[in-house]
Amino acid sequence: MTGDSIAPSSLIAPSSLIAIETAGAVCGASLWLEGKLAGEINRETSHGHAVLLAPMIEQLAGLHGFSLGHLGCVAATAGPGGFTGIRVGLAMARGLALGARCRAIGIDAFQRLALSARRARAALSQRNLVVIDSRRSELFAALMGPDLRYLEPSFLTGDPASACLTLSATSVITDHPRAGSWQVGALPVMSLLPSASAVGELVLLDDGAHCLAPEARYLRAPDVTSPMGKQP
Repeated sequence: MTGDSIAPSSLIAPSSLIAIETAGAVCGASLWLEGKLAGEINRETSHGHAVLLAPMIEQLAGLHGFSLGHLGCVAATAGPGGFTGIRVGLAMARGLALGARCRAIGIDAFQRLALSARRARAALSQRNLVVIDSRRSELFAALMGPDLRYLEPSFLTGDPASACLTLSATSVITDHPRAGSWQVGALPVMSLLPSASAVGELVLLDDGAHCLAPEARYLRAPDVTSPMGKQP
């Protein structure tokens, strides 16, 4: 998977940042002030992101006496992941950025899950198969190195064991709820949910090298489409 990156020079150390996670089974928001995490709220949920997100952001801002009109940057996970959740997060990011006249940022879902794993266990293996729950029969998967860089493009697969064998993966990182039943030989499988703070950390990491345009990144078409001849 490829995506348009944003020039790092325009993103170095924003004074304030709201980071949003809605692409998977978590609805979350984090507030960063002067490059440090001030607070975050994450709630595990498979639906309802549109209802939960705005109150979370308002609560965070209120707790820290922060005015959303003074935001320096807003970031949201851009996918791949749940179709509706991605749209909710990006719409909120764009709306907040418009109101504050600041930059909206997209963050890659594979990288935010890999970073969550790296934070949890300090280091990643050399070839990590990062698998995201698509909420359908297939899985979203990509091979990443310990530096969060792609080693192989992302793809759809229904069998993580075959993907590991094909790509010579040395570990598996996933947010899939049934990962405990997977048979991937002797490879370690780390199952975890992403957090809004991982989204924010990626904005600040490596002088903004992981920042993308705030556009949805899908690997499969939505199951529901607009009637022929009508615009969504």
